[in-house]
Amino acid sequence: MIALSEDTGGSAGDRLRLCNHTRSVDPESPDTHNCVLPYYLFHESVTHYTVFIYGHVTPAIIAVTMATNCLTCFVLTRPNMRSPTNVILVAMATSDTLTGVIPLPALVRFFTLGGCYDWVPFPWCRPYIFLTDHVPTVFHTASIWLTVALALQRYVYIEHQHLAKRYCHVTSAVWTIFFVYVCALAMQMPRFTELHFTPIIVQSILRPSTAISGCYFDFAPTIGSHVGLHFSLYYWFRIVFCHLVPCSLLVGLNIRLGCTIRRSKHRHERLMREKLRCQTGRRPNDDGPVRLGSREGNAATLMLVAVVGLAIVVEVPLACFVVVVVVENTLGVALVGGSVGVVTAFLNLFIVLGYPVNFVIYCVMSRQFRRTLADVVRMREVTSPVTPPTLP
Repeated sequence: MIALSEDTGGSAGDRLRLCNHTRSVDPESPDTHNCVLPYYLFHESVTHYTVFIYGHVTPAIIAVTMATNCLTCFVLTRPNMRSPTNVILVAMATSDTLTGVIPLPALVRFFTLGGCYDWVPFPWCRPYIFLTDHVPTVFHTASIWLTVALALQRYVYIEHQHLAKRYCHVTSAVWTIFFVYVCALAMQMPRFTELHFTPIIVQSILRPSTAISGCYFDFAPTIGSHVGLHFSLYYWFRIVFCHLVPCSLLVGLNIRLGCTIRRSKHRHERLMREKLRCQTGRRPNDDGPVRLGSREGNAATLMLVAVVGLAIVVEVPLACFVVVVVVENTLGVALVGGSVGVVTAFLNLFIVLGYPVNFVIYCVMSRQFRRTLADVVRMREVTSPVTPPTLP
């Protein structure tokens, strides 16, 4: 990212031609004194490893994610599966899918088809930034906070049932989703207008005899000379409210849910044994565990603990890396250096890999989900169950 140097006269077109076709003849100035650099992707932070990850591995995983999450949404919206928890799970699946699908056209255009080895065409300059950074970040942020809402909702169901009956219903879940999306969009809004793109005619890198319309960018006048302040405020705000706070809440709530499951299991075992002793007049047999009437409820909670745990495993490394990069840029110390692009590519791959795993968790840990999925696959009409849905 290179901005214009100080102006020494001449039109913009003159300066661009000087930059792109000749060297500076001013002995007191470096060759790029009045130059702009056209937008180019394949530089020191984009290597052949990142091209392979973004161009071949990631699109394949996104295709799998689209299939699994579409099945997830179709199953969880069946009449017998509608519940406040499942409404949030559908929103999470939708956010995860859009996080992967939105950058897919840019990934295919520049990394699968090799467009990253040449200047970025002017019609792609702004769409590339929006498709690969700004818009996916909105949905990824929403997904993180929806996971927090899911864990908090389940905690309320288990620990404060009197509050759950009043506040945890489908309507409140829908309003929660709407609020999360609005906040996620508001967090990213400063980035949507920070760059100004200008077309520039340059020689193609791959075909030197061909002139193409590239672009260069500068920061918008609203930012002016406060570029450092702008990015410092944005990234530190993001570290706190998109990484530190939600990850801390997820860890704390998951620990509480795990402890609650264990206490609930012991309590129900004791009550069932007491009930058995009162009915038979015998002392309870401690040879093995007693079948619990709330087994399905505990299994549902355990499934959500696994979903939240997966989010923690995926998000914590990303949060740590963002902190390191921001500290590196703020203090001017070399912590990661030229490996930023490669590490970012692997972390993004790690995040995308987690999306289909949620579908596996649902299939393995939810009997009702498996039954409904089987009915959907067999194209059978799903009838209303005798008992209410396992997931409240």
